[in-house]
Amino acid sequence: MGSESLKIGRVSRKIEKAVGHEFGDDVGVYLSNEELDAFARKWPKTYLGRIEEMGRIIAKPDYAAYCVKKRVLFLIKEYLKEGAFRKVAMEIGDEGKLSMRLIYNLSDLKAKEIASETPISKVD
Repeated sequence: MGSESLKIGRVSRKIEKAVGHEFGDDVGVYLSNEELDAFARKWPKTYLGRIEEMGRIIAKPDYAAYCVKKRVLFLIKEYLKEGAFRKVAMEIGDEGKLSMRLIYNLSDLKAKEIASETPISKVD
């Protein structure tokens, strides 16, 4: 993944402590060139800002969960927008290197699905 990926952040000890899992020596989170190209095609005018926001979510999530079975780290950030709270979730794959898989608005149904697989913890 090294030269074929963009490092967008790193998993902190606080996140590891919240989910009860250590990710080893390389705690960088990477976005593959393929995913980067997909972002650029989908959001040509705003993809760089979205990638910066991913870095901010990784740096300071409100909640985190780690599903051992699926080898996925979930990072969740709450936002207040137009007087309503909404949550954005990132799914980061843990397959040797940490790689960003998905980012999406977290629905109550999806939050319940995640919580049924693994505890969601506040990141302090």
